[in-house]
Formats: sequence, C-alpha cells, structure tokens
Amino acid sequence: MIEALKERRLLKKLAAINGETVTRRFAFAKGAGARGTFQPYMSLRDWTSADFLSDPEKETPVFVRFSKALEQGGETGRDVRGFAVRFYTEEGNYDLLSLNLPVFCIGEPAKLPKLAEAVKRDRESNLRCPERFWAFAASNPESILMLLHLFGDGGTIKSYRHMPGYGVNTYRWKGRDGKRRLVRCSWRPMAGERTVTRQEAEFLAGFDSDAASRDLYETLKEGTPAEYELFVQMVPEESACDLPFCLTDASKIWPAQLIPPVRIGKMSLTDPVNDYLNEVEKAAFNPGNLVKGIEFSGDPLLAVMALAMEDGQRHRLGPDYESLPVNRSRSVPAQWDEDDETDDGTGRDAGVKKRSAGKNTGETHYLQAGAYYRGLGEEARRRLEDNVIDSMMFLRDDLQRELIRHFLQADQELGKQIAKGLAI
Repeated sequence: MIEALKERRLLKKLAAINGETVTRRFAFAKGAGARGTFQPYMSLRDWTSADFLSDPEKETPVFVRFSKALEQGGETGRDVRGFAVRFYTEEGNYDLLSLNLPVFCIGEPAKLPKLAEAVKRDRESNLRCPERFWAFAASNPESILMLLHLFGDGGTIKSYRHMPGYGVNTYRWKGRDGKRRLVRCSWRPMAGERTVTRQEAEFLAGFDSDAASRDLYETLKEGTPAEYELFVQMVPEESACDLPFCLTDASKIWPAQLIPPVRIGKMSLTDPVNDYLNEVEKAAFNPGNLVKGIEFSGDPLLAVMALAMEDGQRHRLGPDYESLPVNRSRSVPAQWDEDDETDDGTGRDAGVKKRSAGKNTGETHYLQAGAYYRGLGEEARRRLEDNVIDSMMFLRDDLQRELIRHFLQADQELGKQIAKGLAI
C-alpha cells in the first residue's frame, strides 16, 4: 500500500511536469518578458480619445514580450525580432505589436502562406533551407527594403534593452473632435540603440544562446529599469493621397523627413517575470485588441493577422486563453458607440487604399531601398554587403543573378559590390 502511494505521488509529479508545457508558437517562439508602466508626456485627447493617453499623470500597467522569429542563431543571431506591448488600460487590453526593423517584407495578406512556407523547416528533412527564403525574396521585390535592414547592423542584437521597436502596421486614431489620423508608432530605447557585428553575434550565440534574455532579466533583478520612449507619426486621413507611397502598406517606411515622429510617452520596465510559463509563454498578443479611439485602418495585413493570431492562440492555449491571468483584462471594456467600431478593411478603409492606388509600383519598392543604402555610412554599407554575400554564397547561380538584378535596381553600387563578392 505504501509503495502504491509512493508511485501515485511520483506519477502526479511527472504529470505536473508534462503539464508545464504549451504548444510552441509557429514563429517568435523564443521570448523574454518584463512588466512595468507607461505614462504619456501630455494629454493626447486632440489626437485620440484613448483614455490611457488622455492624462500625463495616468500610469498604465504594461507587459512586454521580446522575441526572435526563428530559433537558430541564438538570441543574438541575424533575425527579425518582436517587441510586443500590452497596455492593461481601464477600457480593456490594448496590444501594440512591433518589430525591431522598421518595415515588413510584404504588404499583401495573400502572400502570408508563401512567406510562412519560405521560413519553415523542410517538411521532409526538418532542416532549414535558406535558399527557399531567398527565392521568396527574389519573387517579391517589395522584400528588398526589409532585407537591407535585416542584413544591416539592425539584424543582430546584444540586448533587448538597446533594441528599438517599430510598428510596421498603420492604425487610425480618432480624436475628440472626430477627426481621424493615420498613425504608426515606434519605441526608442532611452539607453541608446546598440548592435553587434555578425561575427560578434555568432560568438555570443555559441557562448550563451540566451544572452539577450539573461541581460534583461539580470538587469531588472539588480533594480535597473529598461526604459523606452514612444513616438508616433501621424497623417490626417484626408492627406493620405498626397504622399508618394501607400501609407497602409507594411512593406513601406514612413520617412521621418516627410512625417516627423513625435515623442508622446515613456515606458519603464522594472519587474522581471516570476513565472515564465504562465507569463511569457501563455501571453497571447493580438493586433485586434484595441481600445476606443484606436481603430484599424485600411492596412490589409491587420485584419487578416488579427484573425490568424486569434486562431493560433486558440489552438495553442485552448478556447479560454483570454481568461488566463496574463491575458485577462483588468477592467470591463468600455461600451463603444456604433460609429466608433473598428473597421474591417471595407467602407472608409477602402477609400484610403483607393486614394493610394498606383503608388506601389516596382519603382517604389526600389526607391526606398536605394535611399536607405545610400544613407548609410561607408563602413555600414560594407558590413551590409558582406553580410548579404555571406548569406548568398551557396545559393544556385540563377537565383544569385536574379537577386543581384533586384539589388542593382535599388542601387547600382550595391548590386555591383554584391556581384563582385560572389564572383559574378
């Protein structure tokens, strides 16, 4: 009897261990989290009726999850990284999802399945296939701008405390006067942005694959906060047609020279997570988590990604995932008037898209890419070229030539340097 009880206790312990896992995310699976507060610098009532942005004395609790899109290369390796912020506002949860790069590789939701296939492991061998990723880029020239950022200095990091976050999707803010503005938000680390070279990133990945998470956790444990300022770029909705590119295209950057960023608030992360499984792993962010005054725009990716992410969280965590502590709203969401409902990509949103039609031709894909490359310093350009050459070295010849054709259209010097490095 005693032995049976011991075995029963043992089995319960083993069952508890088995239960300490959740289904892995398809992307951005490796993450780190922290808690803190956000406080606006001024009242933004004229720009948005969102309550948490209405009073410079108001502090809103936040939870942040930093993450890496793919698992190889440790946390410092070259990759796209997520910077997801949940505001626990008095009107419900508001999730602001950002990347460490200021642009996405596609703007059309119909291309999402092909992008997913391009970054997945091979179904037969379960091995990574860089050639498939580069083939996707060659077939989708709007990806070139993101590639230049990815293979530039911003593609590798040493610390989440020095990593920016860029909201590549476009939202609509509605002010108390009823006026609507298209907006993009970004986070800037107050300790300054810092990156590492490809060689240092590879060394750090081999030395400590958890380097960025460890740095964040230990720094917060020591009592030093990680602080970021929130910036917003705004364009009156009626002026969307006046700019030379589509404002709701995630594959385009909003140039600061044309649309200056405005500093609107500060986020201070002070507390490391105490329960990784129940906080970081079970956090279910969604761009569809909005509050009054912040709406979907005509960004075609937003509505599709919101639905896809909701479905993914349901499969990963179960149908009651929103009731988990990290996902639970801390208040009853305010009732919205019918006129305040977020749009679903039709109606008024279609007008924004229609006014911008014809601006995303092949030329605009290359214009921003070329401008970015030419704006870099000499050493930064050489590092970017070297990183691209290193990644393309073992691609088949025809794919190398096709990619070089795209780089040449962005900038002749860029294409020539890459061709020279590949001996083409």
